[in-house]
Amino acid sequence: MSDRPIKTISEYDSGPKRLLETSDPQVSALFEDENDKVGILIQHLPELTLKQKVHALLLLNNNEFDDFRERRRGGAEFQIGVIENQAPGLVDKEDYIKTLNQLRNAVPIYETEAETRRRNPNYPADWDLDLERDPRFVSGDGLLQLKEGHRISYEEAVKFTRFENTRSWYRNRVFPLLTRANNPTPMSSLYELFKEFRSNIYDPKKPGTDVSMGDLLTVVDYYLDYEADNRESCKVHKKVKSLAGTIGEMEKSLGK
Repeated sequence: MSDRPIKTISEYDSGPKRLLETSDPQVSALFEDENDKVGILIQHLPELTLKQKVHALLLLNNNEFDDFRERRRGGAEFQIGVIENQAPGLVDKEDYIKTLNQLRNAVPIYETEAETRRRNPNYPADWDLDLERDPRFVSGDGLLQLKEGHRISYEEAVKFTRFENTRSWYRNRVFPLLTRANNPTPMSSLYELFKEFRSNIYDPKKPGTDVSMGDLLTVVDYYLDYEADNRESCKVHKKVKSLAGTIGEMEKSLGK
């Protein structure tokens, strides 16, 4: 007999559930009128989140889902007709062609996600966690949203992006300067190098670019652990850590 502890019902229930095992009032309200579920869904699509769109499509039967795809494609063809009737000379030719091709060939992500789940009804419930999109994520913000293959929260993404920005700078720019055989950069230059890096990378519209000496300390600790067997590298990392810690304390005392 297995000596594993027996899970209680509540422990089983506490795990993630597939969309069809949950309810969403906004999605349910769409289908209160049974007459034209597809038409109502198409009308209200812009109001729904990605997760709600996928949820709604999973509630359709096979015929309704096929009808939805046909009508969605018909809407794209209508848009193409409108664009083609406009004078192409008024817009950039390359953009004009690119737009038409996207409308003809692109399948919305919500339709792809729904179709994948319809084909695999016993899919892992964790898949649905990836449909959660924090509205603070915006296109072009530069945030790293995946870590070790898993989607992370907005707060984690900001922290991870700040870490990766600093790590890349330290490993690819600073460390080679400090360790080169001929005329290595003196350790005393670290602060000026960091100020230059911080000035170049900062963009008020891009979270994760407001790096600090604290981020550099985190990166150095990472390499001290990652390269624990490399004595020469760790000797440099320890010197950087000592200096960065001192500078960080000075900045705190000065209110920077």
